[in-house]
Amino acid sequence: MERERAKAVSLGTNYGISPYGVAAALGIPVAEGRQLLQAHREAYPVFWRWLTRTVDTAMLTSSMTTPMGWRMQIVGEPNPRAIQNWAMQAGGAEMLRAAVVKIVQAGLTLCATAHDAIMIEAPLDRLTEDVALAREIMERVSLSFTHGLLVRTDARVLRPGERYLEPRGIRMWQLVTELLNDGPHASHGFDGSDAIDAMGV
Repeated sequence: MERERAKAVSLGTNYGISPYGVAAALGIPVAEGRQLLQAHREAYPVFWRWLTRTVDTAMLTSSMTTPMGWRMQIVGEPNPRAIQNWAMQAGGAEMLRAAVVKIVQAGLTLCATAHDAIMIEAPLDRLTEDVALAREIMERVSLSFTHGLLVRTDARVLRPGERYLEPRGIRMWQLVTELLNDGPHASHGFDGSDAIDAMGV
């Protein structure tokens, strides 16, 4: 529970989450959400000064630039929350792109990227070595974007016959599997609402 609270607040501050947002995410009273945000401000004053400076500079100059030079022009009525989030999201994307280049140059077989993760393929006799190398590359790249602050990684290894499933995706996977097993002429007449219900929307 403590980890979930810390995660909700730490990630939420990147895009300007409000006490109401914290309360909704954690299922707690708004007053408690407000207290958690205040505790974060008091614990990380350097972060909050950086965040304020980042937003103020972007609003004054109407542009933002990533460490590798990608630029975003701010037009119209700027949204401070979007500006807050852009710095983190764009920086993270650049970090991943740099890691991907290094991973390919190292001779690893890259299958896909997914937000802040990569998927590689390796022969079983080289699997442990390749996973370790990919993690080393990603962590080494992180140092050049964070001025020496290591962004740690973890890994999930799937061997032949195993399937990758996130807990929140299991219900949807089961639904899709059932629909495929029923065939295209199922009598219940799937119209999409079943999928919405299964996702809990």
